[in-house]
Amino acid sequence: MMAAIERTLPKKISLRIFLRDSNLELIDANLTDGGRSIPKLIILDKDLQEIATWGPRPAGLQAKVQLWKEEGLTMKQIIPKIYAWYDVDASRSFQKELEWVLAALPVDN
Repeated sequence: MMAAIERTLPKKISLRIFLRDSNLELIDANLTDGGRSIPKLIILDKDLQEIATWGPRPAGLQAKVQLWKEEGLTMKQIIPKIYAWYDVDASRSFQKELEWVLAALPVDN
């Protein structure tokens, strides 16, 4: 999806993909609840200053994951629940949150 957005706005967006384990400094500057969760969208301006982030999952699912962890479930137990949530959601939450993030960006970036 992000590549499609870049193709649509090539003069405004330059997509760069960084592998988590090869870019720990970048990832450690953008932890999620203390963890190196991925995917993580980090939006930088033309001067490479961070202006927005998203991830690693939609807010509604992130809240559920946090609750499941608090209930004592292991990641092995949580992962099937995550997959089931994504099956029902069909990426609608991600698309809506990405729309919010992009709409909130300064116009001149």
